[in-house]
Amino acid sequence: MEDVSQRRFHLTWRLPALVATLATAAMIAVGAAISLGPVDDAYITYRCAQNLAAGEGLVYNRGERVEATSNFLFAAALAGLVAAGADPATGSLGLNAVALWSIFFSVLALLAPGEAERARRWRVVAATGLVMCPSAVLYLWAGLETLFYTGLLTVSATLLLRRSSGRPAFVAAGILWALAASTRMEALAFFPLFVFWMALGPNPRSRRSIPHLLISFSLVFAPVLAIRYGYYGYVFPNTYYAKVDGANVDLLVRGGTYLFSFLAMYLSAPVAVAIGIARAIALPGDRARAIFLVGVVAIQGAVVVYVGGDYFPYARFMVPALPAVAVLLADAAVVTRRSAVGPVPFAFAGALTIALVAGISSTSRPGHFRFAVTQQLAATGRAQIGKLLKRDLPADAVLLVGAAGATPYYSEHRSYDMFGLTDPFLAHSELRTGAGFAGHEKFDTAEQVNRISPDVIVFVEWPVKKRGPVHRQGLVLGAARAFDRIASGNSLLDRYELMAVSSRAHIAVCGVKKSMVPRVGPSFRKIPKIRDIPSREVTVAGGERPR
Repeated sequence: MEDVSQRRFHLTWRLPALVATLATAAMIAVGAAISLGPVDDAYITYRCAQNLAAGEGLVYNRGERVEATSNFLFAAALAGLVAAGADPATGSLGLNAVALWSIFFSVLALLAPGEAERARRWRVVAATGLVMCPSAVLYLWAGLETLFYTGLLTVSATLLLRRSSGRPAFVAAGILWALAASTRMEALAFFPLFVFWMALGPNPRSRRSIPHLLISFSLVFAPVLAIRYGYYGYVFPNTYYAKVDGANVDLLVRGGTYLFSFLAMYLSAPVAVAIGIARAIALPGDRARAIFLVGVVAIQGAVVVYVGGDYFPYARFMVPALPAVAVLLADAAVVTRRSAVGPVPFAFAGALTIALVAGISSTSRPGHFRFAVTQQLAATGRAQIGKLLKRDLPADAVLLVGAAGATPYYSEHRSYDMFGLTDPFLAHSELRTGAGFAGHEKFDTAEQVNRISPDVIVFVEWPVKKRGPVHRQGLVLGAARAFDRIASGNSLLDRYELMAVSSRAHIAVCGVKKSMVPRVGPSFRKIPKIRDIPSREVTVAGGERPR
């Protein structure tokens, strides 16, 4: 009997584990082949993780208790890897690879009731659909917590959905759900859905285990929340106050537009939701399961609408809903094979075909792909600028930057960003959000210059790879023209000298405090004011007409 049981275990789990391993390895290979890597925002987490590993706390600037990341647990886990000697980029890739494996494994392991053998084949189809999804490839390599959070949430939901689950599985689900909420607090939004499944799902043991789920969740999440509140002084991360700070009409409209663009790009998602609704109506035995899976997509969409969307490509904020979409599509395939007559199997088969075609077509979004490539180039270039600032600025220099990631990370200087991610005073200021660029709306540079008095202000910077000297000169002159216009009559900016810092692939235009100018190194080059440049040079290099 023991040998039969072990053989059954191997037959049940060996294929999902193998496919998950091969799929994860394939996505790592694809990312390496096209030179994907961490985006600029990842370096904010890297900097906080390194400070924690060094014993300075999970903070952006040493000595300042500001929660500059939205991914507390991910940053803490990364700090552990850094303390063990890992590079932050390698550590984040490793964490996300494990999370991606768990996502694939969970999708493959969620067998439809009574259809174990045939359903397993369709889980392979669903997992293959996730492989074709560019979001998973990009955020495996991007250095962000997207897949880490998705993995925790997906495994937690999988433990709940399996009919064979007992009390230990429900306790584990509560712990993983708490870890997801400790990574990104929007996991709390799934509370009514989890309780709904435990109360009304087909597993009779789940009703008696609701207290075990909630207690295990509370025992993990409550201490984490208490520690964060006691250390930072706020319930939510500083980034929440900088980007959201309460919903308003503009924010909701922008979030709705973001959700609509996701549904239009990944047509498999609305098709899967339609399939789930049809299953809930037509198949009473699968109703609770279909409602749960559709609810995952709906709740994640509602969260996205509330926070006003995002600007990263391939719908970063909707990635946590993709495993539910994959399972809904696989369930539809199982129903199609199970039903021999009637219009239902034809409808499901047609919907599944449309969904798979749409999933493939989502990879061919040139605008999203170009934006992703630009993010990679920008992070690489900012890293070069940061290294130059470390070399050619005194260690006590204070920076004010537009991009809070790679430049401050490699410069190692005390830094503040212009959008409030690392500046709680600006983050909590009464500035309206929703009408501009997501996450980049709260700014008051004049107030920050007056309050912080930075030694260097990195005004603008661009990747200039494969660009000629004329193009570079035009960018610099354009920045000089803008600075000249802003500084005119502004006593604060009058204290700064406009200078350029150039690397092989990037250029940054900085305002350097005049008292700091004698202390900077050779990479800083003074930019003459527009009024001091002959009109012919402005015309040739900057494209302006002679004055």
